[in-house]
Amino acid sequence: LREQLSPFDIQLRSVERQLDFSEAGKAVTRFLANRNRRLFSLSTENALVSLLREGVSVQESSVDSKRDLDDALRSACNDFIEHTSGALCGPVLLFVEQCKGASASTDAGLK
Repeated sequence: LREQLSPFDIQLRSVERQLDFSEAGKAVTRFLANRNRRLFSLSTENALVSLLREGVSVQESSVDSKRDLDDALRSACNDFIEHTSGALCGPVLLFVEQCKGASASTDAGLK
């Protein structure tokens, strides 16, 4: 699958933007504590504007879908290999353990 995707040489990167409200509680506390707030003034000291400016921030993160696709493909291949090897080698390992057990009981009977 990786070989099938490589000739296309596509860019699968994107930038995700999220609003972060983690500082909103502190901003609201400062807003409520400020007695001299000017709610509707047309200056930089406008309380509502400062509340929004301090309480909300934009977080940007880069997402590489091609790397995510490679990771998912690698994980699926590893799961397949593990399952197949377990299905094929399981009976052989069980037989070897039974032979060891039989050998140990035979050795104990001879002594």
